[in-house]
Amino acid sequence: MRPQTSFFVALFFVLFLPTVAASQDLTLADAGPDQAVLDGDTVILDGSNSSFPAFITAYFWEQTGGSPSVILKDANTSKASFIAPIVGPEGTSLTFQLTVDYSFPNGFIFSDTDTAIVNVLFVNDPPVADAGPDQNVEEETTVTLDGSNSSDPDDGIESYRWKQIAGPSVSLSNPEVVQPTFLAPNVGPNGVSFTFELTVTDVGGLKATDTTTVNVTGDNDPPVADAGPDQNVDEETTVTLDGSNSSDPDDGIKSYRWKQVAGPSVTLSNPQAAKPTFLAPNVSEDGTSLTFELTVTDVGDLKATDTTTVNVTGDNDPPVADAGPDQNVDEETTVTLDGSNSSDPDDGIESYRWKQVAGPSTSLSDPEAVQPTFLTPNVGPGGVSFTFELKVTDVGSLRSSDTAIVNVTWLNDPPAANAGIDQTVLEKSTVTLDGSNSFDPDDGIESYRWKQVAGRSVTFSDPTSNRPSFEAPSFDDSGDQPLIFELIVTDFGGLQSGDSTTVSVSNFEKDNKGASGGGCFIATAAYASALVPTLASLLLIISGLVYVVAMRRKFRK
Repeated sequence: MRPQTSFFVALFFVLFLPTVAASQDLTLADAGPDQAVLDGDTVILDGSNSSFPAFITAYFWEQTGGSPSVILKDANTSKASFIAPIVGPEGTSLTFQLTVDYSFPNGFIFSDTDTAIVNVLFVNDPPVADAGPDQNVEEETTVTLDGSNSSDPDDGIESYRWKQIAGPSVSLSNPEVVQPTFLAPNVGPNGVSFTFELTVTDVGGLKATDTTTVNVTGDNDPPVADAGPDQNVDEETTVTLDGSNSSDPDDGIKSYRWKQVAGPSVTLSNPQAAKPTFLAPNVSEDGTSLTFELTVTDVGDLKATDTTTVNVTGDNDPPVADAGPDQNVDEETTVTLDGSNSSDPDDGIESYRWKQVAGPSTSLSDPEAVQPTFLTPNVGPGGVSFTFELKVTDVGSLRSSDTAIVNVTWLNDPPAANAGIDQTVLEKSTVTLDGSNSFDPDDGIESYRWKQVAGRSVTFSDPTSNRPSFEAPSFDDSGDQPLIFELIVTDFGGLQSGDSTTVSVSNFEKDNKGASGGGCFIATAAYASALVPTLASLLLIISGLVYVVAMRRKFRK
């Protein structure tokens, strides 16, 4: 290019191009149109339509507005890119500026900028339901379903809903909570499976489901052996033992087995039959007693035993055992068993013998006494039954037995409420009350209830929580009056206990005198007001002195 031509081209770019660009509102850099994209999308920022590409020496992209910040890829090229961030339902706007550097002939350098707005729109991703792992539990136990691992990637879970879809019907404690419970029922030896479906719904209304299975195993209950009542028979008669009233609550009785455990030996017709027979032997005039033990075995191989006595009489009549009436007593009380009404029609009772045959093991004071005692243990809300068998033997060695049942009922001990320590807090601060140290010695705490009983009214975050919070009122509003709160806790048996706690609201300036500028100003003003009379007096004295000096000068003239 000739020097003259180069000069005129440079003059055009130097003088006329900026003037034209300004007068025509001409933008040389072009960041591309504004965009609306979905969160998670790949976004392309395109500056390739910037003017005079032949003279462009550099591109530079940067984010100048909006939140959150994103990472730009290829920010020094005409086309930068980034991943649109995940946003909430309100979305977000991001602003990007493109700076384009130009280099014109004769070394003239020129830069121009343009912006592009990217509106990132919310895409509601569905929640993920998690009904928890499958469970294997025993019958008559409390089962907790657990949906707490359900999640939502953006707007959160709004509701939970449990529904039983298989198995014998059971009642959930609350089908709309994260962790409902139910009581596993009694089942047979093969067990039962229950299936529950959890549906979670997010704030945007999207749903997800999951299922969990609870296998309730058959906890094989043992059989109950019943060897039949004691009998009084004559010698040389056929006697029938009867175990047919033995029973099993679930899988049934598989076998019977009789065994003689006391008295002259006799031969049973079939020791494995439910009702075997034998021939009562010849006895002396005092007679004799024969004792037989029956063992029954269920299908699950659990066993139970019972005994029966057969008194073969000569002239001696057998005694009559009387273990006393059944009793209903409280836990942690002393119980007296009473065999004193047992009797014998002729030669009298020689001995007593008590034996516990059912219930949690306990210790009798003297199992060979007429009236032994024992201490009932602590029991749960369902209570406990104890069964005791009394055997009496007369002088002629004939025997008789009887049983007595002692039902021990639960005594619900009340809870102990603990509203926490008293507090002193600053005005407008968040205060947390703490009742978490409340306790119940037996059945547990079912509910908490907080109530304000004095002071400026406040609003609890949740008055049924064990640790509710509230905002302390301003010092002026509280009037320097303490806030008093009462906590009532209720156990599962309905018993209640209360406790209170006091919250005092503090003012910073009141408790830290001289800490504010206002206090300093007031002190200064007070000091100045005290000085006013003194200054006035000084001015009056000075004025008097000036007057005296002036008069003396006048008279001298």
